[in-house]
This record gives sequence, structure tokens and C-alpha cells, in this order.
Amino acid sequence: MKFGLKFRELRAYYKITQTELANICEVSRHVISQIELEHNNPSLILINKLSIHYHITRDYFFEGEMEIAGAYRTLNNALKVEENDCHEKEELGKVNSEQNLSNSNELSHSIELIKEKDELIESLKRELKKSDEIIELLKRS
Repeated sequence: MKFGLKFRELRAYYKITQTELANICEVSRHVISQIELEHNNPSLILINKLSIHYHITRDYFFEGEMEIAGAYRTLNNALKVEENDCHEKEELGKVNSEQNLSNSNELSHSIELIKEKDELIESLKRELKKSDEIIELLKRS
């Protein structure tokens, strides 16, 4: 498992340092560094603390991508409202245009957040690849 990558993603998303993450986890910065370098794995207690603090599931650390706080929820809610509005329009023949504009704005904002998250993840992947290359070069020397 790539716990180090997950920790780096989390720090990058919330724009915090290793020291700040260590303070949240009540561990030393060295512990966070060792996890990010894949030298050690985090304890379940540490994973629980981060899950609670950042309102993410523990599954994030073991599989898949993190759900951005509120982004997907907002997107799903906006889509449901849009769908309901369409059904009402078909059934009642009218739609509240102000509500649709608000929902459309929420949807656009959610899509922007998701795009920003995806760009950030791609950037982190590039940085990780560079770090891995540097580590490999250091190992060879």
C-alpha cells in the first residue's frame, strides 16, 4: 500500500506541512516523514485520527481516491435537484428559474472543485515520480 502517497495527497490538498500534520496526529514530524517516504506504515490509531479530523473514510488510506469534502456531495445534490426539477417541469409544466440558476451555479462550482482536485493529484503524481527518480539516483550513487 502506498500510505506515503496518501499522506502527501492529504497534505497537499489541505496545504499543510509535515509538522502541521504531525501536530494533528499527535506524533513527531519524523514519523510523518518516514510514512511519506514509505519507510514505515501508519498505525490504525493515526489513520483514525486523520479520518476523524478531515471527515474522510479510513478506506481512503487503503484504496481509491479521497472524496473531497462536500464536492461530490454537492455535485450529487445538485444533480438530484436538477433531475427533480426536470420531472416537475414535465409533470407541472413549470420550473422555478431562480432555483435552476442556483443549482447550475452549485453544479459548476462542484465541477471546478473536482477539476482542481484532479489537477492537484496529477501534480502530486509528477512530484512523486520526480522524488522516486531522485531516490533511485541516490541509491545508485
